[in-house]
Amino acid sequence: MDASPRLLLTFSETVNSLTLSPASIRLTSASAEVNASAAYTLTGGSTLSVNATLIILDLSKNDSDYIKTNTSLFTGADDSYIAVESTLIEDMANNSVVAILADKAKPVRNYTEDTTRPYLVGFSLDMDSATLVITFSESIETSSLQSTQLRLQALSNLTAPVPVNGTVNKTDMEQFRLKTFDLTGHANRSTLNVPVVSFNILETDLNAVKERFLLATQLNATFLSLTNTTIMDMNNNNVHAVLPTSARSAHTFVPDTTEPVVMRWRIDMDEGSMEIDFSETVRRPSLVFQSFTIQDAPDVDDPIFALTSGVCNSFNATTWLLEFNPADLNEIKRLEICSERFQRDDCYLSFDSTALTDMNHNPVRAFNSSQARRVETYQPDRRAPALYQFIDFNKTSESITLNF
Repeated sequence: MDASPRLLLTFSETVNSLTLSPASIRLTSASAEVNASAAYTLTGGSTLSVNATLIILDLSKNDSDYIKTNTSLFTGADDSYIAVESTLIEDMANNSVVAILADKAKPVRNYTEDTTRPYLVGFSLDMDSATLVITFSESIETSSLQSTQLRLQALSNLTAPVPVNGTVNKTDMEQFRLKTFDLTGHANRSTLNVPVVSFNILETDLNAVKERFLLATQLNATFLSLTNTTIMDMNNNNVHAVLPTSARSAHTFVPDTTEPVVMRWRIDMDEGSMEIDFSETVRRPSLVFQSFTIQDAPDVDDPIFALTSGVCNSFNATTWLLEFNPADLNEIKRLEICSERFQRDDCYLSFDSTALTDMNHNPVRAFNSSQARRVETYQPDRRAPALYQFIDFNKTSESITLNF
């Protein structure tokens, strides 16, 4: 059976093709339907045949997909039979065709296997729900999906930089990386063998795509290419490849509208830094240190300290390492916040929605002072203080000023 299945019907005399009624045909897997493991009545179809003894019926897309999906019906000559009602067609004198009863179905005389390969019709990407939906030209065997053969790319024509004198330009290579991503797997794949397959992009893959700020940010930056081993149809025909030089544009694109969330954080009082884990990739340029507050309890009346500045040693990522400036670190120690005595019990982090955004500029979910997040891991200050400077000796006041 080919990609667009058709039935060739031969009659004993010339028939009027205009009177053809495909819904009068019943397909069965055995000569007697009572013994058949599968049966199906056509719902439509069309013919371009002239009045003759041979009528070629092109099956409808719905009927074609159903037959290809059914593994017990019309898979070969042994399970291909038809029964017809008298309303199927008329001869040129308006005489109805002789019916073929379901218990005496007629076997196929010639059966042609499906050798036509499926092809990509289109796809949709939802960055908010991490869902990729791909439509093919015919029913496919969803269990054959190899999602690692799928590539998202920012342009329809995109290939890796070519080495010059054995060396690839680093800028060109980084631009290529920011515009492409090969999936590493999938989750929650649909199971019905139909022309449409959907699945969730892995969380690690989704964050990697978000980190690539030139890729999948809008409809015209979302294209898909795939190899011929990505998936097969119901007769094990491999899909036609879509080359990276002619990638298919997304039909629909849904941007990420979900706010990022701080999942957990850690502090190292010895190194003077804190590390924060986020629910998704966040934008390094959006960081506002002054929006973060360190406090010793989730209560506005307890000692708190709003950071003034610092250094972020991470780029666009799901985990950030932030270094306190020395003045901030010393003030936190002076206030005895995040102290060794209480460790995790007096170390909380609060922030408002201006602290940072994700890659689609969605503000972080705020945790105000009363909702402050307790530190997950605490590393105490084990470093002995060192005398930095002997500033002053005053005989009159009998005092010494030292800087540590």
